[in-house]
Amino acid sequence: MLTNTLRLLGEIKLAKVASGHTTSPVLAIVPMSPNHGVFGGDGLYGECKAGLETLFNRWNIESWADYVSVAGAVIGWTRGTNMMDGNDLNSYAAEQTGMRSFSTKEMAFNILGLMTPTMTALADQSPVWADFNGAFQLFVDSGHTLVTIRGSLVDESASRKAIAAAALQDHTVVHQRSV
Repeated sequence: MLTNTLRLLGEIKLAKVASGHTTSPVLAIVPMSPNHGVFGGDGLYGECKAGLETLFNRWNIESWADYVSVAGAVIGWTRGTNMMDGNDLNSYAAEQTGMRSFSTKEMAFNILGLMTPTMTALADQSPVWADFNGAFQLFVDSGHTLVTIRGSLVDESASRKAIAAAALQDHTVVHQRSV
């Protein structure tokens, strides 16, 4: 993720230099994350996302300004992406801590906003940091909180199953037949 993103941006710059195109920089919208290892069990995800933040320094150091502009979209908890499927049910309970989760359409709308003429003009002057994290920083001790939320969902599910089983038993007794 990290290495190939840097390579791709470097190749874009080299191609533009080779062809003599120094106007109209390519806008690279980089998918960043507030998750720098807070969930656990996700490999080097946090390290890669944190590493992408170096692009803001590289833009100046590597002299990319004439060729590539950078907008970093800090993408918060987005439901329905297949990446967070296991946690989608937890997102609503997590929102009780003060953070906000997004639908895929809401996050797409946020990211598309980075492609407006005003935003691209800003990115041509200096890298843009777009924080769409939904106050994820308020979701403190997320690993412990998620374990607690999952436990309550399991408890709630077990309670609902017990209530349904009791209702079925009552129905069977009252109507003297099973459903």
